[in-house]
Amino acid sequence: MQKAAVVQNAMTLQANATISAPLMKEFKQVSIISEFLGSVLTVVIVFLAILSSQLLYSLMLSDVD
Repeated sequence: MQKAAVVQNAMTLQANATISAPLMKEFKQVSIISEFLGSVLTVVIVFLAILSSQLLYSLMLSDVD
């Protein structure tokens, strides 16, 4: 059992104390930003791959003449 859970279970309902985990909230925000940047990077890589394939195709067509 985690230490915070042990402390929370040891306190009674009349203790008038709350336990918050602001670090977990920050980790969630960082993970959302990380997922967003990862998806943007994937889109950029796919776009560059399509662009490079079109460039190679056009170079091959111009070489035929």
